Amino acid sequence: ELMNSPDAKGLIDGENAVVDLPEWSLGPAVRHLLPSFSALGDEEYSFRFEMSVRRVGATWSAWVGAASLGPAPFEPISSAAAGLTSDVDVFVAADPVDAVRLRLRLRTRDPARLLGALWFLALSACDPASREAGSSPVAAGGVRLPVPVESQMERPESIRLRICSPTSVAMVLGYWGRPVEVPALAAAMFHAAL
Repeated sequence: ELMNSPDAKGLIDGENAVVDLPEWSLGPAVRHLLPSFSALGDEEYSFRFEMSVRRVGATWSAWVGAASLGPAPFEPISSAAAGLTSDVDVFVAADPVDAVRLRLRLRTRDPARLLGALWFLALSACDPASREAGSSPVAAGGVRLPVPVESQMERPESIRLRICSPTSVAMVLGYWGRPVEVPALAAAMFHAAL
């Protein structure tokens, strides 16, 4: 996780900024990677993640771009390279990787102001295929919570690819005894810019 990190290197050109983040070393058997970004403030912005991975014992992959999020899309770059693909905002490596390079491409009226404010970037990484069927390992000292399972892909086609956050929130609310219908929650949480 990075928050206004001095290790992040940024290049600003007009309304565009590119922030290269430090290399992240990962644990063994990582194949699914999900970056997330949020900036506080009232500035409207668009962003896209670009990723390169290093497979165990191999060289770095080419850069792969996720979908543009926000009102001003970016020029497309490949959403697939040898061994790495992107589906909207999730990157999937064909083989386990041990390191990630991540780049944030940002477009807003004043990128320096946005990046000078409070912002947060996180990377979640796992490999669901490494789990045995029916098992769910918990790290030492960890706790397994019986959060109800929801799938955004079981929702109407018109929204299913854009409701990962409402689906996750619905699962947490269900755990706390406050069940809610995902489409209704998605409508209540809708953020036009993103």
